[in-house]
Amino acid sequence: MNNNSELNSSPENTTSSFEFDKFIQNPIKLLKDPVNFYSNLKLSGGMGEPIVNVLLYGLAAGVVGLIIGMLTFSKMPNGAGMIFSGGMGFVSIILSPIFSLIGLFVGAVFMLVLSAITGGSTDFESNARVSATYFSLAPISAALGIFNILTYYLTALASLAFSLYCCYLLYNALVNALKSKANGSKITAVVVGVLIGISTFGSMLAYRQVSKLDNFSKGFGKEFTDILEKNKGEIDRFGENAGKILEKINDEMEEKLAEE
Repeated sequence: MNNNSELNSSPENTTSSFEFDKFIQNPIKLLKDPVNFYSNLKLSGGMGEPIVNVLLYGLAAGVVGLIIGMLTFSKMPNGAGMIFSGGMGFVSIILSPIFSLIGLFVGAVFMLVLSAITGGSTDFESNARVSATYFSLAPISAALGIFNILTYYLTALASLAFSLYCCYLLYNALVNALKSKANGSKITAVVVGVLIGISTFGSMLAYRQVSKLDNFSKGFGKEFTDILEKNKGEIDRFGENAGKILEKINDEMEEKLAEE
């Protein structure tokens, strides 16, 4: 009884207020030691704390997206890239927290279903708090867009590696936080990872095909322009001759109409 009283009276379990230190340290702890992080994750105390955290992580991701966008589009001529990326970044800063908040509850339902399948907790708040932990990684995920400066494929592979690590985090969340069965959680994480891998490689193949079509159209356009330039004189003479022929036909038609 005394132990329970001490546990409930500790600051960590009674406060749901925002703590800046935890806001910064949570993603670091999650990446470095997910087993310990999820084993000690607080699963109750109201939805205020996770909602605030998710909104702020979403805002941070939007700011990172703005910076990455400005770097990515900076090569566009006449400052158009800065204007375009600035406008898109401003929209991202506004929408990212909103979408993150929506994602929190969608993710909570997703976690609830997985937890129920694997024999874990079916408490909505517990699953919502687990879902909220993934949003602490949103700024890191947004930062992967920096690879777009080099090539799309590098960005896709970096995102795939990050997503697969998140599947490992999913396994730890199910087992250590929601007390799901280990085998079922492992199978679930593997299935999610396979689906992500298929989706990523499908996107890469689609991008490759679009790039081929784009390169073909650019090459065809250049070849067509070269042919026109090479035969410009003949084309001009053809146009002049065609014009003379049309004038002659028109004159003959007018003469016949006059005779009638």
